[in-house]
Amino acid sequence: FDFSGCVKTPASFDPVKLNWLQGEYYKELSTESKIQKLIDYNPSYKDIPNLTKIVESIGDRVKTLADFDNFKFLWSDDLIYPQELLVSKILPVKDHLLNIPFVNWDAKNLELTVKEYCTTNNIKLGSIIHALRVATTATTVGISLFDGLEILGQDKVLTRIKNSLQHLT
Repeated sequence: FDFSGCVKTPASFDPVKLNWLQGEYYKELSTESKIQKLIDYNPSYKDIPNLTKIVESIGDRVKTLADFDNFKFLWSDDLIYPQELLVSKILPVKDHLLNIPFVNWDAKNLELTVKEYCTTNNIKLGSIIHALRVATTATTVGISLFDGLEILGQDKVLTRIKNSLQHLT
C-alpha cells in the first residue's frame, strides 16, 4: 500500500450515478425476479391483479423498487383528476370517449379500434389517445396506452372514463 496514490479530498456520494447503476441492475433482472423483489419490498404487491403483465409493460421505466408506485393507476382506483388535464385533454373530445366501439379487449385490437374510430370521425388520433390516457390514469405519462387499457380491463376503463367525465366542471 502506498499513500502517494491517495487524494486528500474525501469520497463523494453521487446519487445520480447510483440511480443509474440501480436502473442498469434492474434491467438485467428477469420478470420473475422483478416480481419477487417487488413482493419482498412490499408484500401487498402480491395481491395486485395482472402483476406479471404490469411488470412486463412497465419494462425499464422503473429504476428502483420505490418507482413502481408511480404506476399505481394500473391497480388502484384512487385517481385524482387534475382539473387542467380534464379541461385540456378530455373536454375537447368528451362526446367521443364513450362512443368508441370497443369489442375485443386486447392491446392490438384496442389500438386498431381507436385508429379506425378517429379516421371514421375525422378526429386527430393524438387527441383521443391523450384523453383516454387522462381518463383512465389521471396522468399524461405511463406505459403504452393500449397495454394499460388491456391491463385495466373493459369494465374498469369504462368506469374510469365515466368518472373523468363527471369530474369536468
